[in-house]
Amino acid sequence: MTTKSLDEIFDEATREMFRSIELSDYKEESDFCFCYADNGFVIEGAGRVGGTWFADGDGYWNPRECSLKDGYGFLEELTVNRYDEETDEEIELSPEEIDFIYSLLEKELSEYMETY
Repeated sequence: MTTKSLDEIFDEATREMFRSIELSDYKEESDFCFCYADNGFVIEGAGRVGGTWFADGDGYWNPRECSLKDGYGFLEELTVNRYDEETDEEIELSPEEIDFIYSLLEKELSEYMETY
């Protein structure tokens, strides 16, 4: 098995984070948590998303549609571990690497919630 780099799995981990977000109509804030485990990496995180819902339409002549305005999201915690199957060891990531991953995921989350 070929182990992928963190850059190669970042999009997959980001999609997993997006899939964990559940924000229904009129619920203005929600907690979320996600876990990505593949290719020797385990990335776990938790955070909060929200925004203000606006309703349009009367539900009679015009269908009622809701849209989220001023969406936001942020991570509250993040854990990243890497496991090497060949040596059967856990590889520790540096605090700088974890901070970098954290900032990238938070940026992606913020951009995603602006268009939710």
